[in-house]
Amino acid sequence: MLALASLALAAWAAPDLDLTEPPGVALLLVERGLVAVRTGTELEQRGSWDQPLELAPEISLEVGPGGSCRIRFPSRGSIRVLGPARLKLDRRDASRPRLRVDRLRTLDCEMRRGTLLASLPGDWKLELTGGALGLAAGRGQEVLLSHHGGACVELVHKGIEGFEKPVAVPPGARLRLRPPVRRR
Repeated sequence: MLALASLALAAWAAPDLDLTEPPGVALLLVERGLVAVRTGTELEQRGSWDQPLELAPEISLEVGPGGSCRIRFPSRGSIRVLGPARLKLDRRDASRPRLRVDRLRTLDCEMRRGTLLASLPGDWKLELTGGALGLAAGRGQEVLLSHHGGACVELVHKGIEGFEKPVAVPPGARLRLRPPVRRR
């Protein structure tokens, strides 16, 4: 009985502690439709009937039209993707996963621990630490960003001359991220 009380007290004192998965694990849960997962040269199709898949440190993901999936970083954060979408995830550094979005319809991210580094269409880069945001496709290569809450998001654009000065995006902000206009 005392051991059970000690375990309950430990769980109450550390509510973010997830005892089911070791640190550095990322899981893919397909919610609807089909998702293609590429690891190196291997390609695997996953459906909503499949069990969660533990992801390799580097993957490419393609979500079909109408499909949706969630990438969970237990006790650290998650990414929800609605297709059509194509992205690459590199989490060799588990505390700073890197996400490259090549195509998107809708993508929602939340990070409780660590930092998500993302490269977006139109030469945009962002850092999300301790917050939540939504990304959606706009016209052409335009990306719509909604910062739902948490710490400021650091946003940088690669202009014609190279990377520009980072901008801190406060919670509640909604932005249209447009690719640069190249003049002759």
